[in-house]
Amino acid sequence: MSAVDYVERAEAYVAGVLDGSIPANRLARLACERHVRDKEHAAGLAPTFYLDADSANHACAFIERCPHVKGEWARRGELLTLSGWQAFIIVSLFGWRWTATNARRFNTALVEVPRKNGKSALCSPILLYMFALDGEAGPEVYSAATKAAQARIVFDSAKAMARKMPDFVRRAALKIEEHAIKVKNDDVSVIKPLEAKKLDGLYPHCSVIDELHEHPTAAVYDALDQARGARDQSLLLAITTAGDDLGGVCYAQHDYVE
Repeated sequence: MSAVDYVERAEAYVAGVLDGSIPANRLARLACERHVRDKEHAAGLAPTFYLDADSANHACAFIERCPHVKGEWARRGELLTLSGWQAFIIVSLFGWRWTATNARRFNTALVEVPRKNGKSALCSPILLYMFALDGEAGPEVYSAATKAAQARIVFDSAKAMARKMPDFVRRAALKIEEHAIKVKNDDVSVIKPLEAKKLDGLYPHCSVIDELHEHPTAAVYDALDQARGARDQSLLLAITTAGDDLGGVCYAQHDYVE
């Protein structure tokens, strides 16, 4: 278990949003209110889901062991630090579990954030964690977008982080290539960037879709969603800045989660 209580950090964010000391929009407040209701359910008789603090803390602790790879923080050799809202996202995704199976409760997420809030820095460690530390057999992990250059942003960040963590690479037996991260002596497991033109034959354990608002159709989103098949707890994470297309896949997902 992590020495740091990231669940407590997430709870402090929730409390701050709800008492007004942390500025937040309506949807962020509703998400925090849902979290409180879910905790009340989990504390009741025969709950159908519960918050696994150990799993939440484990994922958060890994992210904070990952290094910055761009800018002044990278030059100083600093590690990532999860802010309250980021801890809330990771705790929500990795902490909530179904009582009957212990599998993760949430397998689809939409995160909408303003520009320059560290989307890549948050998503890249998730790729590495889901690939190497989630206990999935033969994981396929993708950084997806409509164009190859956009898909490589999160992937290249994850690759740069891995290269700065030689102990992690050694323990996980990773093989870092130009266009993929693999496991030595394993022809199945892979992390790689994925663009709209290459959506066949996929079986993803984790897919991060970058800038969903730029997708002209739901082709990438739907292909990755439907390809998950029998994976017990795959994660489809779409993260995006704001857009203005009210007829696209991003708005459709925004409307659904609201």
